[in-house]
Amino acid sequence: MDVKFLFLMAILPSAAPLSFNFTGFNSSNVDITYKGDAAPMESVIQLTKLDTWRSGRAIYTRPVHLWDKSLGTLADFTTHFSFSIKKQSNVTPAEGFAFFIASLQYHVGIDVNSLGSGLIPPSDRVCSKIKTGLVVGFAVLGSFILLGGLYMIIKKRINGEEEERFALRSMDDEFESVTGAKKRTYAELVKATNNFAEGQKLGEGRFGSVYRGSLKDVDSEVAVKRISTMSRQGVKEYASEVTITSRLRHKNLVELICWCHEKKELLLVYEFMSNGSLDSHLFNRERSLMWPERYKIAQGLAYSLHYLHFECEPCVLHRDIKASNVMLDSDLNAKLGDFSLARIVSPEKALQSTKIGGTFGYMAPEYALTGRASQEADVYSFGVVVLEIVCGRKPITPNADENQIYKVEWLWGLYARGKLIEAADPRLEGNFDKQQIERLTIIGLCCAHPHCSSRPSMKQVISMLNFEVSLPILELEMSVSDYF
Repeated sequence: MDVKFLFLMAILPSAAPLSFNFTGFNSSNVDITYKGDAAPMESVIQLTKLDTWRSGRAIYTRPVHLWDKSLGTLADFTTHFSFSIKKQSNVTPAEGFAFFIASLQYHVGIDVNSLGSGLIPPSDRVCSKIKTGLVVGFAVLGSFILLGGLYMIIKKRINGEEEERFALRSMDDEFESVTGAKKRTYAELVKATNNFAEGQKLGEGRFGSVYRGSLKDVDSEVAVKRISTMSRQGVKEYASEVTITSRLRHKNLVELICWCHEKKELLLVYEFMSNGSLDSHLFNRERSLMWPERYKIAQGLAYSLHYLHFECEPCVLHRDIKASNVMLDSDLNAKLGDFSLARIVSPEKALQSTKIGGTFGYMAPEYALTGRASQEADVYSFGVVVLEIVCGRKPITPNADENQIYKVEWLWGLYARGKLIEAADPRLEGNFDKQQIERLTIIGLCCAHPHCSSRPSMKQVISMLNFEVSLPILELEMSVSDYF
């Protein structure tokens, strides 16, 4: 009989996750104790020898606490594991295969020797051990079994207020370990924004509202982002934004000054951007940007992404690059903001799928369909923003002529006909550098290429923006993405 498995366990004391992962087993692993015939073999556990009527156990030796002292109750837990069994020829099948939670001498187990599992009730001595800690593991009586994996979650029964207090304490500990932005009290931020007065509101979006404010020990004004919900997703995005943004330092990124989670409020305080967001200038008829300012903004945004992709270790993926997340300071320098959907990605996880986040029209086709975040997907979004800078149009214009509804397709058609100048925003009134506008449009089309493998890196983009290299030649007919 052959059973193969991987061992993964997560323990959640007071609903806070703590996980450890065994992707393989060897004799140097002190966290696993082997009894009887059990032994590590080629990254799995052989629970018994090939002879009949043998037995073995593999035990995770560290105590697993199931007792909530504050409430005097046992924890809930769920466990999931899967295995394959290959019967050896001329060998009697195993008498029993069990996952167990046990004291050091006695155990409680689930018999999985048949399709119907039976729960072995705990003895009094086991129950008395629960308050001090138990061990978990697998045991078998019978023939040859290889073991390789377990997933387990333990969660204490706690009420909502206790869970919230624990979550806030956990975030405090995590945030304080990050250099840069520091904690502020809710009272300070109420005072800074005049109790979040309507007259102080700068704008609002899916996340909540942003207020103008001032802190006595900060020389300039600040922008206070008030997250609209204490939902799990809201807390997750808030935590992501603090932990990621606090470790970033670049002139083209909006600086996080401080944070606060108190009184069921989630608040982020950023440097104040006096010229608002890029979209307010591109799509608001009362404001307009001259061409030199537009080109400088495209360069600044490119530098910010180059920093995230190549200067941060590990790499940071923004996942929501769009005109409304590009902020402009008093000198109209571009600063990328809103890292609520950002992810830190190590090389070995670069191709893993994630929950899709972003804005329709700016998402790369492969990311929209697979959830696979990547540098190339960020580059696509950058390309869409660059084309907005050129022509002053959003990614999709429903009321436009049929061949102009989808901006990228329309501009690709102009490129094929050698008429890229017609893409220029009419509000520029012809006041632009022809060579620059053609170059920026082609760079935008390269970045928004339907095939991710054909997109340039941000290193290459910066070289093109600075006229250091020649532009690539695009195919005259825009190809269709493999994902459509």
